[in-house]
Amino acid sequence: MLVDNKFIYLSLPRRGSTSFHYSCILNGLRVQNINDSWNQFNSTIDFTKINENTIMDFIQHGHEPLIELGKKFGFEYPIIAVKRDRHETFYSLYKHILFDLKRTGDNKIYEHFKNITLDELFFYNTQNLLTKKNRWDIINDYLLENKLIEHRVDISLTSPIFKNQKEYFIKTLKAYIVNIIDILITPSTYWHNNDPNIIWFDIKNLKEMEMWISNITQKQFQLKQVNSSKHMETNLKLDSDFIKKYNSIYDYYDLPKSAKTLI
Repeated sequence: MLVDNKFIYLSLPRRGSTSFHYSCILNGLRVQNINDSWNQFNSTIDFTKINENTIMDFIQHGHEPLIELGKKFGFEYPIIAVKRDRHETFYSLYKHILFDLKRTGDNKIYEHFKNITLDELFFYNTQNLLTKKNRWDIINDYLLENKLIEHRVDISLTSPIFKNQKEYFIKTLKAYIVNIIDILITPSTYWHNNDPNIIWFDIKNLKEMEMWISNITQKQFQLKQVNSSKHMETNLKLDSDFIKKYNSIYDYYDLPKSAKTLI
């Protein structure tokens, strides 16, 4: 998103992106997304009156690739993003997907992914992740094989053809489910493309990012913490087996990032 016409914040899954978007609104910073319907919807809500624990039920928020943000807003802005241990990020994202699946009301799919085995969670290989179409194909195959959907869900249903996310959610529930699973398995390089110009801030020391934003915008910026999925229960643990399985698929994508872009 473009923030206050001063910098681009790259919204990466499970790196405080919802908290950041919410904080921008509370701190009076103008945010612009490629998907303008999010901004229009958020502008209708007085977030100062919303309980922080229910923010996820109100805020319209998503993730947009850096290359597309550049095409929309230009490439002259500073770019910032939050870095986090890749295994912690994926595990946290998995728990967040459980939270989102539970919200859909589709208990069959939710219970399946809640009680999933390690091999079932990583039901894909490295090559399956190369494109969005590849990912949707393998997700459809998996859901059909486990009788979690009745027919294939077309990727075109993710097009911004509805007025807002709520309407999209109601009319295309299965597409919403496929889409959030797609977010789970998408390599982070899809979002940041190993861009060497990104200024990275460690998730364990976000005070540095607060100071950087306050300085560049000349407005006091303070992050509000929002975490909706810590309480989600799962049989899977972030242990050595989990890490080994993750590495076997994602090293191909992650290691260039670690070598070239983290500061």
